[in-house]
Amino acid sequence: MSGDGQTAFVGDALANPLTVTITDDYGNPNIGAAVNWTPSAGTISGGTSTDGSGSASATWTLGAMPGPHSATVNAGGLTETFGATAVCFDG
Repeated sequence: MSGDGQTAFVGDALANPLTVTITDDYGNPNIGAAVNWTPSAGTISGGTSTDGSGSASATWTLGAMPGPHSATVNAGGLTETFGATAVCFDG
């Protein structure tokens, strides 16, 4: 999992994508697994299934309210939560 803990202005996309990698018990990639992203605020686009390496990446555009945001991903039996912080423009 990568992309956790980022900060961006309200309504802006995070600089780095959210990425998950799904493997089986032997470390082999889980190719084509369905991936569902659920943000607490804003929108997430892309990454609806894992690729040939078992990874899926998505772009998270934060919501309009400043403060902590979270996004949950469910894929191949895995559930993870990413966090981000939305900050206001400085005048």
